Amino acid sequence: PDTLKTMANLAALYLAQGKLAEAESQFSNVVESASRALGPEHPMTLKLRVNLSIVLATEGKLAEAGSLQREIVEVNRRVLGPEHQNTLSAMNSLAVTYHGQGRKAEAQAMIEQVLAAKQRTLGSDHPDTLKMMTNLTVMLVDQAKFSGAEELSRKVLEIQRRILGLEHPDALTTQHNLATILWYQARFAEAESLERAALEAKRRVMGPEHRETLASADTLAVALARLERLAEAEAVAAQALAVATKALGAAHGTTRLIRRDLGRIQYRQGKLAEAERTARETLELADRARDTPPDFIVNCASDLCKALLDQGRHAEARAMLQPVLAKIAESKNVPAWQTAYARTLLGAALTGQQRFAEAEAALADGCRELWQNRAQVPPADAGLLREAGERVLRFYTERGPLEKAEEWRRIIAADEGNN
Repeated sequence: PDTLKTMANLAALYLAQGKLAEAESQFSNVVESASRALGPEHPMTLKLRVNLSIVLATEGKLAEAGSLQREIVEVNRRVLGPEHQNTLSAMNSLAVTYHGQGRKAEAQAMIEQVLAAKQRTLGSDHPDTLKMMTNLTVMLVDQAKFSGAEELSRKVLEIQRRILGLEHPDALTTQHNLATILWYQARFAEAESLERAALEAKRRVMGPEHRETLASADTLAVALARLERLAEAEAVAAQALAVATKALGAAHGTTRLIRRDLGRIQYRQGKLAEAERTARETLELADRARDTPPDFIVNCASDLCKALLDQGRHAEARAMLQPVLAKIAESKNVPAWQTAYARTLLGAALTGQQRFAEAEAALADGCRELWQNRAQVPPADAGLLREAGERVLRFYTERGPLEKAEEWRRIIAADEGNN
């Protein structure tokens, strides 16, 4: 056991240093040694297998991680029982992996099982139960199930405020999550009010440089922007970016998010050169980071493309966006509507280069796919549907055939009437 602990400590050190290949190799060796010395179902062996699965997931080897996690779940169920906390923890990890693979319905179903078991064994007010409720909320948001996410988030917030107090960090984090859900539903005034209160409390409780404080500042900024309080929104976002860059570093995920949203606020004000520069910086940082979700890359590329298009720089826009779309074509982690919207932007860039056959396919197919997936589009982004439709209509109106223009005019009118 002492030798195994030494080997495990070395593997953990590699992981902490970000040396993932070395960590995977070392954990694989120690798992094999532990299985021989202690047996494959010994608690220490299982713990080491859990650590190996964490490394695999961090490397993006989700299929391997999922396979290992399923084995761990089965062993725990057989040895410890279906509602033992180790079993439930293993199921939660497997659900997160499923979610990362785009198997969102399976992930949600598994988290719901874990939550029900936590409520039975620990009670509804236990911190672990509340954590599962929060995890389920995240999965509901990711599937655009905002009503259910809001209801669940409000329950968590009520319990946390009652047990922990109004300004406990966990309660303030949930308050921020709820404000974000309201924002997605285009309830910008409610989101602004809730997030402003959370931000003020976080500054007192956590400090102005805490990641959670900066996340609240970002949500407040984007809520203000959608309320057309653009100067105030830009000031909040710019200040948050300066603090985040100093406290967390430019490459940190929260800093990248704030930078992206600052660029969007600049774009809404017509500050195209600034918006372009900010979007380009965000995309470059996102490309270099290991942990950037592919949908964030697509969003950043779309932001940069729009800034370039509005400056008439169609060739640059196409050269930048086309490789991004090709790279993420097979990803299950990018919502179909986001990819489809980006294709309509590519169509606009191709139109500007007079590559009309390619442009027509990108515009028309992208718009159709966007509308087919409209149920996944948050109400806050519903305006993109109309924007894409008008882009296609303008293409046919200006270049013909007029029958196509009339057909799309009818399609758009019918779509607006039905929604």
